[in-house]
Amino acid sequence: MSPEARIDTDSAFFHWNGIVALGVDSGGYVSAEAGAELFRTDPPPEHLKAGDACRVGVPPTVVHVTAVDHHAPPLETGWLPRPELTVAVLRRGPAQAPSGRSSC
Repeated sequence: MSPEARIDTDSAFFHWNGIVALGVDSGGYVSAEAGAELFRTDPPPEHLKAGDACRVGVPPTVVHVTAVDHHAPPLETGWLPRPELTVAVLRRGPAQAPSGRSSC
């Protein structure tokens, strides 16, 4: 989601209330049940309470690109602007090829 993202009120499929949750535990690290989450908060979650403002981002991270998709028309996600290009990634580590052999 881009920093200028806003709710897409014309979306036929998604009806967002504008609230976004991140699966983090203390220290800004990912909880076990949200293992794929790449986002971090500053300050860390243990220093936050409802109503506070914080920075959210993805630190420089090595990932495996699994797909690059072009969307025409742009993809409906519930947010504006609608993306024309998306990139799917996996966290770093050995990626498994469909045959079970490592692709790295």
